[in-house]
Amino acid sequence: MNLFREPRILYIAPDGFPDYQCDALLHGLKSLLGDRVVDAFPAWYLYKPTARNAGEFGKLYGKGFTLYGLLDFDATIDRSDIVGKIRARYFDLIIYGAIHRSQQFLFEVLSNYPEERICFIDGEDETRLFPFVVGRGRYFKRELTESHAGLRTELGILPIGFGIPREKIVSAIPAKTRVMAHIDPRDRKTYIYDSEADYYQGYRQSCFGITTKKAGWDTLRHYEILANGCMPLFLDLPEMPSTVMTHYPKLQMLWAFEYLAAESTKGAKLPNDEYQFQLGAALETFRQQCTTEAVAQYLLSVCER
Repeated sequence: MNLFREPRILYIAPDGFPDYQCDALLHGLKSLLGDRVVDAFPAWYLYKPTARNAGEFGKLYGKGFTLYGLLDFDATIDRSDIVGKIRARYFDLIIYGAIHRSQQFLFEVLSNYPEERICFIDGEDETRLFPFVVGRGRYFKRELTESHAGLRTELGILPIGFGIPREKIVSAIPAKTRVMAHIDPRDRKTYIYDSEADYYQGYRQSCFGITTKKAGWDTLRHYEILANGCMPLFLDLPEMPSTVMTHYPKLQMLWAFEYLAAESTKGAKLPNDEYQFQLGAALETFRQQCTTEAVAQYLLSVCER
């Protein structure tokens, strides 16, 4: 598949069920290719609010921050006769955005497309795979662990991670007024922000933002912290498998982890020039590798091989 030919992509996602990995990848593909990406079941929450649904975004998981309500809905995209188009191989690539949650058209896809033109995205927190499709297409697993090592080699299972819209990343490191951000994921009482702007500002004014493993290692909070010019302090970092969050600037997170450990006995203070250097390096890598567009480009580059 030649990217310069702008491939036609069918994106099959759960109908009405947000999923960060699925939604981040679709946002990136739409940002790169526009109407060349046909989302068979368009999710209302990915598109800009209307008078009818504007009040619903705050009810989403994470209050609808960061990924949602950003895309322009294109009503001219032809979403008719999907089965007929699959049979005719109209699309260059078929992507299942959340294979555990949606298997629409799977018989038709597997019957008509070779495995190199099918992608299965597994963004679940659990490490279990969706066994029926493993080996029947390119399988991208977010929580990819060492336990999958043999399958990675034999069946070509690949890592994937979250991404954040490019416009959500600060252009420069903001001025700092506090060492540690108010939000601590270990304490739900610290979840005090009702608007995205206030939530982001809490990180922008802080040097470090605590983050941890939740059900899975990868979580959108890691991206929101760094996108706002705040250094993530990942408390579980020493236990993190090397096979997850492969595009995230983990080297700078290690610096933060060691810096705070060394400074803990001296009392809290605003960090020095080394902090600015390390955060700047993290943001540079982040802009290159952790946007939704970068996630989409990574998948497309794999499909060109």
